[in-house]
Amino acid sequence: MIMQEQEMNEQKMFYVDTHKTVTSLVGAGLDTKQAEAIVDIFCKVCKKDVVQFATKEDLKKLETKMTHEMKEIGASIRHEMQEFRNETNVSIHRMEVNIHKMETNMHKMEATMKTWFLSFMLAILTMFAAIAVKTIF
Repeated sequence: MIMQEQEMNEQKMFYVDTHKTVTSLVGAGLDTKQAEAIVDIFCKVCKKDVVQFATKEDLKKLETKMTHEMKEIGASIRHEMQEFRNETNVSIHRMEVNIHKMETNMHKMEATMKTWFLSFMLAILTMFAAIAVKTIF
C-alpha cells in the first residue's frame, strides 16, 4: 500500500493514497472493483484503529517479558528434572536392596538344599552300611 506516516500528539496517523493503491492493485492483475474493495476495507480498518503497530519499545518490552517467562519455564523444567532424578535414584536404591535380599535368600536356600542333600546321602550310606553289616554277619 502506498502510505504516508505522520505523528500527531504521540499518535501515529497513516494516510493512504487510495488512487495510487487501486492503480497498483489493478496493475497487479485485479479488476478495478476488487482493487477498490480491498482499499476500502483497508481504510475502514485503519480508521477504526483495529490495526495497531508495535514500536521498538513495545517489542523490547515483549522481548524482556518473554525472556523472563522462558527463564521461569527453564527453572521449572530443571526443578522437575531434579525431582525425577531423585525419585529414580530412590527407586534404584530400593531395587538394589531387594536384589541383595534375594541374593541372601538364594544363598540360604542353597545352603539348606546342600544340607538336605548331604543328609539324604548320609541316610543312604547309613542304609547301605546297615545292609552290608547284616549281609556280612
